[in-house]
Amino acid sequence: ENSFLNALKNSTLAVDLNRTYIGEANACLQGTDSCSANATCSTEGASYTCACLEGFTDLSPAVPGRDCYATKPTEDVDSGWRTAVIVLGVILGCVLLIIIIIALFITERYRIKRHSTYEIQQRAEKFVPPGVIGNFYYKGM
Repeated sequence: ENSFLNALKNSTLAVDLNRTYIGEANACLQGTDSCSANATCSTEGASYTCACLEGFTDLSPAVPGRDCYATKPTEDVDSGWRTAVIVLGVILGCVLLIIIIIALFITERYRIKRHSTYEIQQRAEKFVPPGVIGNFYYKGM
């Protein structure tokens, strides 16, 4: 019953002196459809359907093809993020490498200083009698 009423509402009533008939109206051809400008309109009997064009996203899936917006190319977004991640990775890698080099330098410097102090002390104890180093009085260990 509802289908008949809908078909009647979307139909053209024509009166001919010889005969009267009811014909289906083509909303797509008449421009009376509610499809988005970025969608296609397809006639299906007394009704029509809309579908968003390729490259457009349907924001109204319950009533397809009414709100179609351009989809941003994912390749541009992905390549932008990919480039940013690569640059950030290279920068962080360089910073980490510099920190490691500084840490090794400080460790080696400390080791050399400690070794030198110990060596000087050992030499002093070998060649100078306990209790005297230069003009200073030295208490042995």
